[in-house]
Amino acid sequence: MVGLRVIEEASTQSEVQAQVRELRRIGSETHDDVRRLARGLRPAILDDVGLVPALERFLQELGASHQVETSLGASCDEQSRFSENVETSVFRIVQEAANNAIRHGKAKHLRVKMRCDFNYLYVDVEDDGCGFNVASSLKANQKNSPFGLLSIHERACLLGGESLVSSRPGGGTHIHVKIPLPSPEAVHG
Repeated sequence: MVGLRVIEEASTQSEVQAQVRELRRIGSETHDDVRRLARGLRPAILDDVGLVPALERFLQELGASHQVETSLGASCDEQSRFSENVETSVFRIVQEAANNAIRHGKAKHLRVKMRCDFNYLYVDVEDDGCGFNVASSLKANQKNSPFGLLSIHERACLLGGESLVSSRPGGGTHIHVKIPLPSPEAVHG
């Protein structure tokens, strides 16, 4: 909007052209940012190959871009597919937990473990970051609300699951998520 106002008030053709070039650059960057955000919300790789390979790629890219050692242990069959809601939610939970570990916890090591049984999908995200006092961070009406932790909790609850956050100052953070899976009879009807 400011750029358009500058064009409106420009007194020479060269000023107009310079501002148009700048607005095109800003538009291009914005387009790239929106595409990156959209891919981050539901990466196409989830549709193509499933949750485990998507998490592997995410953690590899995260580790490379932030100089963090990451690992994924998945005892679920790599070819196992879950519902779209479960895959998207688990991906976003891991993404939120990992980003919090790096951004707020200054973690250098991040480990994600995933396992399944017939009834549940379990996800654990552990880091060696600075940790925090969970109880005081989750107090109501706190000025710096822990949006990421609340998002993790809400995503798990929307799937009928639960999340548990364990941390202490200087001791890293462990996020445990348990999500119910539909019975094979319910899936095959």
